[in-house]
Amino acid sequence: MSTVFVLLATSWIILILLLELLFLISLFVPEKITYTEIQPTVSIIVAVWKEGERIEKCLRSLLKQDYPKTKTEIIVIGGGENETVTICQKFANEGKIKFIHEKTRQGKWWALNKGIEGTKNETIGFTDADCVLPPNWLKNLVSRLNDGDIIISPYIYSSERTWVHKTTFISTFVMSSIMRSLSKIFRLSPFFGFGCLMKRKVIEKIKFKKSYIEDIIFSYDANKIGFKIIFDSRVRPRQANPNTLSDVEKFIRRATPAVLDEMSKMADLTSYFVRIFGILSFFSLPFWLFCLFIGNNLAIFMGLVFVVVSMMVFLLILVSEGFISKLHYFPLLLLSIFIYGFFGIKEAVVFKFHKNKNWDDIWPIYNKA
Repeated sequence: MSTVFVLLATSWIILILLLELLFLISLFVPEKITYTEIQPTVSIIVAVWKEGERIEKCLRSLLKQDYPKTKTEIIVIGGGENETVTICQKFANEGKIKFIHEKTRQGKWWALNKGIEGTKNETIGFTDADCVLPPNWLKNLVSRLNDGDIIISPYIYSSERTWVHKTTFISTFVMSSIMRSLSKIFRLSPFFGFGCLMKRKVIEKIKFKKSYIEDIIFSYDANKIGFKIIFDSRVRPRQANPNTLSDVEKFIRRATPAVLDEMSKMADLTSYFVRIFGILSFFSLPFWLFCLFIGNNLAIFMGLVFVVVSMMVFLLILVSEGFISKLHYFPLLLLSIFIYGFFGIKEAVVFKFHKNKNWDDIWPIYNKA
């Protein structure tokens, strides 16, 4: 087997090692932080569809925020089955939230824009209906308003009961930590819907667009215009986990077409990185596993380097975030990389050879419950 072929086979590993190296460099980059004591009135918008008891947990966590109740407005838009509507209507009847009942599903992007229309406050917050927010979540994000136009709180999955829960938990924890660190070097800070705060001037220039990744597209537009997006990792919203491996595959099945379709239209560092990573994953991961299987020395060496460097990065993340007790999750982190890589490649192939690439025809796949 030629050296060129083996290098191609190990390029996926090389790219991950490069990402980890950039993370290590970012640890030495100082971050300018200024805290403000102002307490503006905040409108928090939640889009919901068929969430059941999860929306109740979300709303109760919002109502327990360590922030003046007179300066907090909660707007919920959506519906679905009777349980979700009943829960939201109950909170609305008690005067705790404003509920806009969406009888026919229009999409999350539509619900978020509808919620924005219903508020005049200068500060707007967003969270997902399946998230539980720590009590100091809003207070912490508000305190960083002097540092940026959009303040993001990275998330982690909430449960650690099964091996699937633990795998998704540790993968989101590590990825959010890496993204936060890299945002100090590059403008790689995507806004995710599970927890963020932004100034009104942002939503006056940008609207959510029809897509399964409406939040990532929003952040792309914000970066393009010049709005500053920053991470605040002092608190992390906890989002409901996928319960089974099938749920993980389902999530990737919904996300992959949207990422491939939308990223191809973008022209920033994040989108280029995603495209390169996707291409290398598609061609390199299977080849590298094959080379590893047949005992190729270079593939084995690259695999060992990957494990050692990943372990070092993982340890640094745990120490810096105060999660050293999760060190034994390292094998699950490696497993998550291969699970997401395998399912991502599979769904990319399906999307690539889909007989009709028209967005409106493929859109129902994203909305599928």
